[in-house]
Parts: sequence; C-alpha cells; structure tokens
Amino acid sequence: MFWFTADLHLGMPYTVTRRRPFATPEDADKTMLKNIKSVVAEDDTLVVIGDLFDYSDRNKETWSQMGSKVKRLKRNIKLLLGNNEERIIKEQFGGSRANFKYYCKNFTIKDID
Repeated sequence: MFWFTADLHLGMPYTVTRRRPFATPEDADKTMLKNIKSVVAEDDTLVVIGDLFDYSDRNKETWSQMGSKVKRLKRNIKLLLGNNEERIIKEQFGGSRANFKYYCKNFTIKDID
C-alpha cells in the first residue's frame, strides 16, 4: 500500500513557537514518527511530498541527525524533493543530487525524485 504525507520538517527548531502542542522539537519529531509507524506497515511505501527534513539557518548543523530518526521508522520511503531538501543539496552536497541520494539510502529512503 502507498501512503502519502508532506512537510514533516523533521528537526524544525522552531516547532514550539508555531502553536503546536509540543514542549520541544524532539517531542514533535517523536510524535510524528510514532504516528507514521502506527499507520504505515513495514512493507508499505511512504511517499513524502517534499520537506521531510527541515533546513534553516537555525539548524544547519543538526539537520543530518534526522536521518537516524527516519531509519528507526523501518519503512520504505520515497522522497520527492522539497525546497528544504534542495537547500540541503545545494549547501551540504555541493549541488550533487547523486551524493544526497546516496546519503539518504543509509536511512531507508529508497528513492528520491
């Protein structure tokens, strides 16, 4: 089965200032990933339509930690690139989508478009 979501913004440092019911950004990530695991079976595919990761001036050093959180999902993920991933590719991977794709495969992100 295919499931679709968008704009998870894992690692968003300003989650608690956006009128969301979380005490910390880590609580927000944990809750979103727990909810995904409760619905998406291990043999299903989760299609993320952009912005799986958050990337801003406030978390340029911490966005990469989100990969390990995604890996703990143990789900098949297909990622359609959003503006945050495009910034990551540009600033962290020298514009190389191939290098970003290789990086993401370490975290069960099976395909990137």
